Amino acid sequence: MIADGRQVVEFVKSRFRPRVLTLYGRSIGGHVARALQDLADVLVLDRTFTSIGLIPRFKIGRWAQKICDFMLDNYEYNVQSLANSGCKKIIIYDP
Repeated sequence: MIADGRQVVEFVKSRFRPRVLTLYGRSIGGHVARALQDLADVLVLDRTFTSIGLIPRFKIGRWAQKICDFMLDNYEYNVQSLANSGCKKIIIYDP
């Protein structure tokens, strides 16, 4: 999904040359948008996950998140990279 998203962003940038590029990701799409944050000026994350590993954590247990983090992504890295990103961020969540 991330590779596909990167191709879409590159196509939009080359074809339309936007002055400001906003990436919007909802739910699992927010994971893709977060992964591509360095290509965007504005990042909108709408009720999303900081890590794909959180999905099995809440469905199966904490041990499942550790396995997913090891194999797929890293929760702490994702949160840190989001905090350090230079793009503007809008985060939408349900309280």
